[in-house]
Amino acid sequence: MVYSAFDASRGWGHALGVSSDMLRGSTARFLNRRCRSVHLHSLICLIGSLVCALAGSARADLPNLVFILSDDQGIDAIEGANWPNDLNCRTPNLAKLATEGRVFSNCRANPFCSPTRAGLMTGRSALRTGVIGNVRRKDGSAPDRDLVSLQGNERTIAEVLQDMGYYTIHIDKWQLGYNADLNHRPEQQGFDVSYNRFDYYDQDDPDAVGDEHISLMVDLAIDSVENRPNGHQPYALFFWTIEPHEEYEPDSNGYGWWRVDESLLPSNESYYSPNPRDDSEVDRYRAVVESLDTEVGRLLEDLRIVYSDMTYRSRSDTVVFYMSDNGTPREIAQRPDHAKGSPYEGGVRVPMFVFGENVPDDGRILDRLISHVDLFDTMADIAGANSAERGDAPRDGQSFADDIGWNGNQLPEHRYTMSNVARYEVEDQRVALADRDYKLVTLAGGTGLADLSTDEFYDLNDDPDEVDNLVKSGMNSTQTRAYEAMRDAIGDYWQTAVGTKTSKQVDIPITDALALTSEDDKYSSPLAVGYYKPGTGSEIEARAFYRFNIDKIDQLLPYGKDFNDVIDAQILFGFASDAGNKHDEDTGVITAYPVTRDWYDRSAHWWQMDDEYQGSNPLGSFDPAPFIRTSLGTGGGILAPLPMPDGTPVTLGHSSNLLDQVKDWRDNPWSNHGIVLMAEPMPSVGGDQHIELRPAAALRLTLK
Repeated sequence: MVYSAFDASRGWGHALGVSSDMLRGSTARFLNRRCRSVHLHSLICLIGSLVCALAGSARADLPNLVFILSDDQGIDAIEGANWPNDLNCRTPNLAKLATEGRVFSNCRANPFCSPTRAGLMTGRSALRTGVIGNVRRKDGSAPDRDLVSLQGNERTIAEVLQDMGYYTIHIDKWQLGYNADLNHRPEQQGFDVSYNRFDYYDQDDPDAVGDEHISLMVDLAIDSVENRPNGHQPYALFFWTIEPHEEYEPDSNGYGWWRVDESLLPSNESYYSPNPRDDSEVDRYRAVVESLDTEVGRLLEDLRIVYSDMTYRSRSDTVVFYMSDNGTPREIAQRPDHAKGSPYEGGVRVPMFVFGENVPDDGRILDRLISHVDLFDTMADIAGANSAERGDAPRDGQSFADDIGWNGNQLPEHRYTMSNVARYEVEDQRVALADRDYKLVTLAGGTGLADLSTDEFYDLNDDPDEVDNLVKSGMNSTQTRAYEAMRDAIGDYWQTAVGTKTSKQVDIPITDALALTSEDDKYSSPLAVGYYKPGTGSEIEARAFYRFNIDKIDQLLPYGKDFNDVIDAQILFGFASDAGNKHDEDTGVITAYPVTRDWYDRSAHWWQMDDEYQGSNPLGSFDPAPFIRTSLGTGGGILAPLPMPDGTPVTLGHSSNLLDQVKDWRDNPWSNHGIVLMAEPMPSVGGDQHIELRPAAALRLTLK
């Protein structure tokens, strides 16, 4: 049965040959490792050394990169800039380092560790990567956990930098996957060397001091840089410390934050009681933050990036980024319900600053909207990577290299930043959209169009603590316009956050829907899009066709409005399911194109329809996550699924091409042959690459 519009009652539904590749990235490690082998002739070692020297000198123009990512440190837990530091933490080194460069006060991340890290690595949202929530060893069975890990076919910033000639180093926390057979490990995602916290965790006694994990990780980072195989090769150090995250097991007194050695606490503040049982968890957290500050200072000073007073040493030729992965944990924050794990500012707004080579040292605090997904393209700009070297997967970030002295052109900025909140139950998942003035929090997905009454909307200027939900209490005309604009735009950032239409929107139903395969099979429901058995020589492609009732436009427009009042358009369709079998792999980007011949009488054949679309005129697209599952977590613990159960409405995003096409269909009804949804093949991943859609769709028009 073909549904003519969205009907909630029916549901919604990736010998030693010296090649050009070896001259880049990890060349030094590649050759030195082999030169140590007793089976290779000393002459080969000499040749290898010469090649290493060539590789290093060839990339001598690149600055070193240091990316320090703290864990669970919100803007309430850091001194300096305009950060509120509500917890009165002592971070003099970080405060001074921030004055050496540029501070970004409107930086937001995801409120959980893994999605932020996946976004940092790829420049892509969690809805694209599938890393929707935390990827922890204790949660779920290994097969389920693999489905929500960062997949091996993703292009990471570490791979980009490695290919550009950097020696890439990862230190401490990863939490993006553990299966080496599926290329989930750091060393398989672009890092020449990785020292993971789990390999050193037991060296820190919960009840002892002087053996702090942070100190060991700093030692390993310094050693990795100073003893890299080719000292002339630029390095990229990803120092992703686990501090000040709660420890994974309490000490003997039940505290989640362990005591640290007083040598790491130069403020001499009295964090601890004479009897450890009388300590405060908040003060223990504050002590860990100060120890982090101390050891970050030591790291940068010992690498000769800064002097002892934390001023930048220009001869170090290094750019340093500092940020946190999410806000302060609820056990510590003054407002637990607005802390880590929430879509509110306390969960997603994080400290962020950059200093070093070429970065203006004016200490300016910029209110530019920055997202965690921006780091990929910003670092790629610094490294001089072109678009091909960054990969062809759609990204969500915007480089801000122009504000840190690494791009002379004024670069585009975000209209909004987006954060998603994963929960074990789909109906509890949320997505937040924010700009400098307002914040929208809405359902992230689920069966049926989201009721707008479930939205939250906050005026961040008048209500920075996000107490007054204007959807409930009422809005003035300015706030109403801002709300409707954000509600209309949210699908461009998170494509399953589709709500019932606002007063400025009109939904045009469909008249026909059909799936057609390259074997000439036709289906009315469900509608498959993508590939079966790709790369086998017997692959089958499936496409979905929809036709909209354009004749209804003028009838459905509100009184006093005509088509000249339509300013934007987007296509909505109903998701049904992923392939869901053991051969299932990532489905490529799904794009809509206008069709150029009839198909809706069901008589058309594949050979007739194969090329009957305008491939130069895309009308919108959707990049589905690799594995879309409605439940995960067997085998202990629970993993968060993507918010896409059967019946989820999905938008292909706003498209000026689509609006022009709708105008043409309206002016020339005979040309309205609808759209076709096609998926790009992904030869590198194999397996079945298709999803199934419901025969329910609509054309959503936005009015002035």
